[in-house]
Amino acid sequence: MKKKDYKNIGICLGIVFAWILILFFCAYRPYIGSVEKLTQEIAESDLAISEVESFWQEYGEKVKYKEKLNNNLNILEEKMPKDMTENDFLMNLNEMTQLANVQIISLNPSESSKVKQAEKYSAKDWKICVKGDYFSVLAFLRQLNLSPRLIVIKMGEIYRESDYVFCKLTLQIYSANYNKK
Repeated sequence: MKKKDYKNIGICLGIVFAWILILFFCAYRPYIGSVEKLTQEIAESDLAISEVESFWQEYGEKVKYKEKLNNNLNILEEKMPKDMTENDFLMNLNEMTQLANVQIISLNPSESSKVKQAEKYSAKDWKICVKGDYFSVLAFLRQLNLSPRLIVIKMGEIYRESDYVFCKLTLQIYSANYNKK
């Protein structure tokens, strides 16, 4: 073999090596990336399918699902009525104080008595001060906690004067805006 033949073999090997590199980086690597992406999409689809299967195993029929959904909506309606019905809230609060055997010293809307609006709910602050013995005040706080309506205690202060325990609270009551048009 002549020197020129070795040179041509080297050029051919260089061209072949360049083609191999071009094929590797321009065809094989993107193909592997797309295969990995497809396997990830398949795994996500399998997860979604398994979630749907578990949903149908749990509820079986559309009727069971509708019953559960209606039950949850009724609970939501009880916790957050559609209207800011202050009269209902005040009557419930009065019942709670009677059950707990405490006296209402003061009850007024907060200084910022504006109703705070959000997309799905409205909130209003109330300030209340009650008086009773230690266990009565605790029973009142428990009644607030067990209330069917969503009542949040934003701020509280408990102190003692003579034989009574006083409890000052800032309560926030909510109403829903989810069906308002």
